[in-house]
Amino acid sequence: MAEVTVTFKGPLFDGTADMILTTGMEQTRRQIAEETLTDLKQSTQVFRNPTGTYESRLHTEHAGFTSKVLPGDLPYIWWVETGKRRGEQTRFPGYYLFKQARLRLEATVQARFEAGMRPWIDKIR
Repeated sequence: MAEVTVTFKGPLFDGTADMILTTGMEQTRRQIAEETLTDLKQSTQVFRNPTGTYESRLHTEHAGFTSKVLPGDLPYIWWVETGKRRGEQTRFPGYYLFKQARLRLEATVQARFEAGMRPWIDKIR
């Protein structure tokens, strides 16, 4: 009677790949969020009368598999963003900084994520 034994070894079978990819995804996600925060802070240069308050309250928040860039407790964020007060358009047109940052992020996030994950994937090979 013949017997054949097959043994699987390597990062795909010992849990190492899962750990490496999970760490890589988390660090890449955080890096993209921090880069988006920097982009958003730099885009405030269009303000007519910058005081630094807006930039100082912007921050990132990381929870689970989600990273967010948030405006903090800015009292007039809706008006600064859209130019609307209580649903009515004012003479101020709004800056739409968050909308513009979101559009820039959507256009580049896949390439940025792939580039950020490349070193982590190389660790598995």
